[in-house]
Amino acid sequence: MNNPGLKQILNNMWELISLQGIFIVGALGFDFYAGEYTFNSDFTSLLIMFVFLAIFYTTYTLIKKGVVLKEDNDSFI
Repeated sequence: MNNPGLKQILNNMWELISLQGIFIVGALGFDFYAGEYTFNSDFTSLLIMFVFLAIFYTTYTLIKKGVVLKEDNDSFI
């Protein structure tokens, strides 16, 4: 399957999740440096992005394997 669009979306999602994780860690570090020792970060959006990434990756893999199977079936006949 030669579709760079889906692979680019998958890579962008990984970058977005990693940036969000870096921002959460940075905010925690900033709070610690400012003298606030409480943990006030929300990981809900990060969890939602991981679930969405898992669904998208599963769909991407199924489509990729389906196209390879179809090409193999077409070349057999």
